[in-house]
Amino acid sequence: MIRPIFDPNISLLTWKKLPDPSQLFFHVPESLVSDLLKRSNHKWLEKPNEIGQETVNENLDFFLPFREKLLQKPGIIIFRLEPELTEIEMRLIYAFISRIFGLLNHRYGYFFDVIDRGMDYTKKAIPVSMTNAETGYHTDSTAKNYFPDFVGLLCLAAADEGGDSLVVNAANLYQYFWQHHTDLVPYLYEPLARDVITPGEINSQEAIQKNNFPLFSADSQGLVFRYMRYWIEVAYSKLEIAQPEAITKTLDIIDDFFSKPENTVRFKMKKGDVFYINNRFLCHNRTAFKNSGKPRQMVRSWINL
Repeated sequence: MIRPIFDPNISLLTWKKLPDPSQLFFHVPESLVSDLLKRSNHKWLEKPNEIGQETVNENLDFFLPFREKLLQKPGIIIFRLEPELTEIEMRLIYAFISRIFGLLNHRYGYFFDVIDRGMDYTKKAIPVSMTNAETGYHTDSTAKNYFPDFVGLLCLAAADEGGDSLVVNAANLYQYFWQHHTDLVPYLYEPLARDVITPGEINSQEAIQKNNFPLFSADSQGLVFRYMRYWIEVAYSKLEIAQPEAITKTLDIIDDFFSKPENTVRFKMKKGDVFYINNRFLCHNRTAFKNSGKPRQMVRSWINL
């Protein structure tokens, strides 16, 4: 008998119905933005984890309910800032909100500009965020020893064409496997190697072999889903190991589940939007995009509780 590593119902995380994108957008009051900008300084961008606790505490009443929306379902929120704010003002407000939700990680810098750098992730081991390609459904970070609890994105410039955001729920996926593909559930717990793409780390067969972890696991905070099919398949290729048929079938079912519109929240960000997602149980994607004027530009943060 297969024993679940946690309750397959996962009632606090599963979407009973697909969230309405229009209900995920919230305006930050102008008075709050104005007050924060008066208190802000550039250290918020350089060392966001050192934002004063007094300033944080004074604004908890407004932001804490949104933190709860991130910790459980729906796991997504989008704040809408006035597009008339300057880029620096948007970055400062974004830094503050991110700090309220947790501590920021410096692996790629506290704030990483997601912009098309004219690169191809299929030819070089780089994050897909450096390209204009569709990312495929994924959770952030392919490193065994680190993953963020929340991912933040500030939109400074939207794409002229494409670049839509898509979000799916892995808790619903987990429930789906238990209901329809029980025979494949053990493969959800099997450690799978991933290619090593973190800058500064050695990319070798030995490093790839050690960079292995399961699709689903659990820790003291609950469910953890970590996925990006491309880097799993590249790992098998670089290790010169045939990918087991059962693994391929499992990944096919995952991709098919995520591709269905009835499982997908889809929306388009515009300038001034600040998007946060729970990276533990939600998976996200971005459609390919084209620029004709100002390049599409997002600012990413990785946040841990």
